[in-house]
Amino acid sequence: IYGEVVQTESVTPENGIARTIEEVEVLENFKGQFKKGDVIRVGSDKGVISLKNYIHSFTSDEARQRYEEELSQYSEDELENLYIEQVDMNDRLLEPGDRIIYFLVESPHKGFGELYTRVTGPEAEYFELEDGQFVKMESWAGYQNSLSIEEKAADENPPLYETYTFDQISIMINESIDLI
Repeated sequence: IYGEVVQTESVTPENGIARTIEEVEVLENFKGQFKKGDVIRVGSDKGVISLKNYIHSFTSDEARQRYEEELSQYSEDELENLYIEQVDMNDRLLEPGDRIIYFLVESPHKGFGELYTRVTGPEAEYFELEDGQFVKMESWAGYQNSLSIEEKAADENPPLYETYTFDQISIMINESIDLI
């Protein structure tokens, strides 16, 4: 689908793995059952969680106790207000307004209602740049995440990634050319 992120929510992790659920408005459906205007939920293994929720996410008492000890230098208030951002090097947290082309399947994660997930990971996601071109999330995010703030500001000649127009991707999908 081609969609726009409406909102995102980091959900309580499981065994230390944060998950984000993105509500996405379908702008165009390439294949499958969605219609323009549908709002679907897309889950992914990335997110932001408090240290407290991180500790309490572990199902084994032993793991929970180990992290309580490792993080014992923090007050209860700090545990609630300090956060961990878990994002793969080649991925990024999406924000409302971001436009994405997703390759989705039904999510195997239970307990979140009707949920879809990317076929693989950031390899199955194309991010729309400001100029209307699309780039594979894994290529673009990997470069962006490797730079410091100062390097990003000073980078006058960022590397050129293979970009695609919406029409090019649409043709490749309809011809079932391997995009991921």
